Amino acid sequence: MINYKAIVFDFDGTLVDTFDIKTQAFGAMYQNYGDKIYKKVINYHIKNEGINRELKFKFWHRNYLNKTLSSKDLEALSNEFSCLVKDQIISAPFIDGAYNFLLKASKNKKLFVASSIPDSELKQLLKKKGIFNFFKKTYGYPKNKTSILKKIISDDDNLSKNNIIFIGDTKTDYLASLETKVRFIGVGDK
Repeated sequence: MINYKAIVFDFDGTLVDTFDIKTQAFGAMYQNYGDKIYKKVINYHIKNEGINRELKFKFWHRNYLNKTLSSKDLEALSNEFSCLVKDQIISAPFIDGAYNFLLKASKNKKLFVASSIPDSELKQLLKKKGIFNFFKKTYGYPKNKTSILKKIISDDDNLSKNNIIFIGDTKTDYLASLETKVRFIGVGDK
């Protein structure tokens, strides 16, 4: 890590253990559509963890329910999901070693967050978890992780793809690092 000036972190599954919380919330939101839809939703979520919830809702409604969501309906689903998970995420444990790593790395590295969580909600969660001040900048949805990495590089003359490392836990994270040629460290066993 000595050669890197900045570290970009995903949030879910990289800093905080949220996998089961979000899986259960998505399942709860679709259980009234029957077991077949419920299982499809859960399986899709598991295979597409790093994708934003609004994109998932659109996909599920279009492909599983044959419905098109209005922007108002999409916002209502997103708000419902947020209400289901927010308090649980605030009380969820950090990934082993994540907090101590942030504490140490923030002393001599520029730290960033790149997440698929809506931006304002991400900031609230980081504040409630007591880690917001570790980060130079945080980025959430509607920006995607590729555009976030590009923005971090373009906004700071001292940063380049060669001195940034991205730490994440999903295929989406890995693909963003490939596209931007930023070195990647995968967390977990996925």
